[in-house]
Amino acid sequence: MSKSTPSVVRIDHGVIPTNDLGKSLSFFTDVLGARFNALVNVNLRGLNREVPEIAFFTLANHRGFGLSLEDQLIPPPIRPLEGPVWGFEVDDRGLAGVIAVLDQRKVVYEGPVEYAKPSPIAASLFIRDIHAFNTSFRSGVTDKRARNPDRETWDFVASTMSDSKSRIYRLLSVGIWIRWV
Repeated sequence: MSKSTPSVVRIDHGVIPTNDLGKSLSFFTDVLGARFNALVNVNLRGLNREVPEIAFFTLANHRGFGLSLEDQLIPPPIRPLEGPVWGFEVDDRGLAGVIAVLDQRKVVYEGPVEYAKPSPIAASLFIRDIHAFNTSFRSGVTDKRARNPDRETWDFVASTMSDSKSRIYRLLSVGIWIRWV
């Protein structure tokens, strides 16, 4: 008997549950720089709550991020790092640019927290979304240091040209890693 696996070639979309579509979308667009794409299920089925209304946006060069309006209240996390957790790698300028944006938007953050070698991460900064789920910004991660050859990962790699700079984004496991080259 041969083992077979699905032929997964990329992540199409992922949806995060929310109880407040407007506040959550504002968090992702205003704080994380996402671009709104579409609102779906704004029809009779969605208004009757047969299917959730979903707002899709582009984040880290991926058009498949979404927020799903849920009927039941989403409980806050009980333990640290419980619930959806996003990790974004920042460019070589480090966390100073992120801190400036967070200060400007009056977003409360923890850190930066510095890590000793041989950690693959030099420093992290932590914020929480409207449901108190964690988002971290990390600096100092390199492809060589971030890779673990003993662990299987699904990679999503895409590149774009913007402002005459090549940007490469990589989605590894459950974290989003953004590399500015």
